[in-house]
Amino acid sequence: MSSNPVLGSEAKHIFDQAETGDDTVMISAITLLEAIYLAEKKKIPSERVEALIDRLENSVNYVVAPITFEVAVAIREVSREKVPDMPDRIIVATARSAHCKLITRDKGIRACSVVEPLW
Repeated sequence: MSSNPVLGSEAKHIFDQAETGDDTVMISAITLLEAIYLAEKKKIPSERVEALIDRLENSVNYVVAPITFEVAVAIREVSREKVPDMPDRIIVATARSAHCKLITRDKGIRACSVVEPLW
């Protein structure tokens, strides 16, 4: 995952740490759902989604973060003006409720200041 050429050095480090077992990467359930949807629409290669699913199924260092009551409550802290897209708000709320940093290059998410963004 860290081989993506546009990925920032901090994010690359997190993925490298996950590969060696020294860190955990959480993927919001909504992110996985969106990836599957985009592959179905041929917007992203289905091979990427299959690789992600394989990693989630076969690595303890990559986990799916469910949409929970805590995520639903945390979404109230995510500005609809800065992050208007509901799936993006769920992603931010997931990171917020899990008290973790969020790997994103989305400018709206980076500006919302509810979580610490990395890229």
